[in-house]
Amino acid sequence: MKQIVWIPVFLVFLFSACEEGHQHTEGTDGIALDQGRKWEANPETTQGIAAMQTILNNANGQEVDMLQLHTDLEGAFQNIFKQCTMTGEAHERLHDYLLPIKDHLGNLLSVTPGEEQMVIDNFSEYLSTYKNYFTTAGM
Repeated sequence: MKQIVWIPVFLVFLFSACEEGHQHTEGTDGIALDQGRKWEANPETTQGIAAMQTILNNANGQEVDMLQLHTDLEGAFQNIFKQCTMTGEAHERLHDYLLPIKDHLGNLLSVTPGEEQMVIDNFSEYLSTYKNYFTTAGM
């Protein structure tokens, strides 16, 4: 019962954390934009997403070892975290974007025979939305 009481308190705190007049608009994937603008990402993060896209593109239409694909993608995913220098609100929105990638990675390991390409396509499609929410200066 005590936990239920804390939920409204947490929600009030969460929504009041944004500065007065600072608005977020939510994209179709549930990722918030910065007043309709893309968030600035560090080059390493953008390169990490591109590396994951390349790995998936190379697997497209091929007979794929899903365990190896998962290992390769997980390595690229971990590199994003290791090399991230982002801070503040942009960093928080990046985490909102990255969180569903864990589900996509899990799907690679639990895919049933015959659905491999669909899972790869879904993952690739999700990664293609990165550019809708993030930009990198000079790239």
